[in-house]
Amino acid sequence: LPEDPKSNNTSPHMCAQLLDETRRLDAEAERDAKRGRPESAEHKEQRQKMNKRYSERCAGIARAGTVPR
Repeated sequence: LPEDPKSNNTSPHMCAQLLDETRRLDAEAERDAKRGRPESAEHKEQRQKMNKRYSERCAGIARAGTVPR
């Protein structure tokens, strides 16, 4: 996915992909926590980056109800 959130690349399809990735990373972190494994700094950074990209690009679409949460 392109890095520039201002480049009008926001679409429901892209937002759904970002949301899927953020959910996958969150679930992985939750599984590791339940197993007593600490989250790596790299994984945490990746989760934060995906969450930020989703909120920057898709907040309006998510509020409008196009992408289910």
